[in-house]
Amino acid sequence: MKNSMTRLLCGVAVLAAFAAGFVIPMKDANALTANVPITASLNIPLVLGAMTAIAFGTIVMDSAGDTITVSPAGVRSKTGASVLTGTPANGVINITGTANAAITVTPPAAPVVVSGLTGGGSAQFNNFTIGGSPTALDGTGAIAITVGADLVYTGVIDNGKVISTTAGYTIAYN
Repeated sequence: MKNSMTRLLCGVAVLAAFAAGFVIPMKDANALTANVPITASLNIPLVLGAMTAIAFGTIVMDSAGDTITVSPAGVRSKTGASVLTGTPANGVINITGTANAAITVTPPAAPVVVSGLTGGGSAQFNNFTIGGSPTALDGTGAIAITVGADLVYTGVIDNGKVISTTAGYTIAYN
């Protein structure tokens, strides 16, 4: 009987506490902790290695102008009557970085105008191209990217002059 009376009094005390606005603290059944995984891929910086220039060889100019192309495979062609001699070569950009990492290669979008020419003609390099579809460094973290371009000239430019400039290809991790 004593146990029954104790239980009854405890029950009355709990009911009285609720009636008075007191709440007995309980663990919130509507809260939880979610442990979200966090990851990060870390790559070493891309490093520019040796480069080979795009070489157009020697051009005996057509006074009407011409477009000379050197493909990423090193094949030279023309659209006009220029005479092409010498040895053409594709350009090569050597890059190293994280093995098997995905990359993008973006050629220059704007033509590169050659300045300082005399003789009434003009020249620019444009239509910059990339060989194949390089999308990742190899298993050693290296890639050799072959590139090409067009040389477009109008009129006759300085006889015997060697023209040279640079073109900025962008290589980045994806």
